[in-house]
Amino acid sequence: MRAKFLKFFLYAALVLIISVLVIDLFPGTFIKFYCNTLTDYSINYKKWKGTLLTSNVVEGLGVNLKKEDLSLEAKTALISFNSLGSFKKSKLIFNFQFNNVKFLVKNKKAENGVLGKGNFLSVPFSSGWEYDEIKFDVEASPISFSVKNIDAKAKQVEITGDYVYKIVTKKMHLNLDVSFSPETMDQYLGEYKNMLFAPNEKGWYTSNILLEGTKDKPRLAIQSDMFQMNVKGE
Repeated sequence: MRAKFLKFFLYAALVLIISVLVIDLFPGTFIKFYCNTLTDYSINYKKWKGTLLTSNVVEGLGVNLKKEDLSLEAKTALISFNSLGSFKKSKLIFNFQFNNVKFLVKNKKAENGVLGKGNFLSVPFSSGWEYDEIKFDVEASPISFSVKNIDAKAKQVEITGDYVYKIVTKKMHLNLDVSFSPETMDQYLGEYKNMLFAPNEKGWYTSNILLEGTKDKPRLAIQSDMFQMNVKGE
């Protein structure tokens, strides 16, 4: 009986070790299969260099949210496993940097988004908008999924913030600061910009976007120095 148990244990350990090695050596294939099969996201790429638990360089990365027809394309992406942070927090932590990023929207419903049609704050998330660089950290555990230290930079806009999703309760918390250049504010609001926003030390205009609740019943709050707007989903 003990011999059978030992044999079973050794086989199980061998399978586990081989699986870990395969996942580590072929991270792109594993992540693509995992996302495309088990999540609402699908990914594709032209070339993936590196191992899962070290550093990776991805060329021609595409990420698509299937149900919403939203996609992101990046010319290059740098992905690094944060071993020290993962050990301290008992979570899987990865650091991401996307370069030359473009958002694409394939239907009108997705393009209108939760911010509403015609809302100029939705411009940075509209189809064709390009960013020079987007950085963020992903933290994953059995109970939550977080995207922290978001830092997106384009010539016309800068976005910083955090996102947390609770797996059990299915509740989300998104907190973003969106800053527009003076030229962009002139283009979309003209002379009304100073009635709604106050410029910061750089001369840029900032608004805070807070999104909470669930996907079916979101609560949205938009606030600047001059105004505040609250919207509840039905």
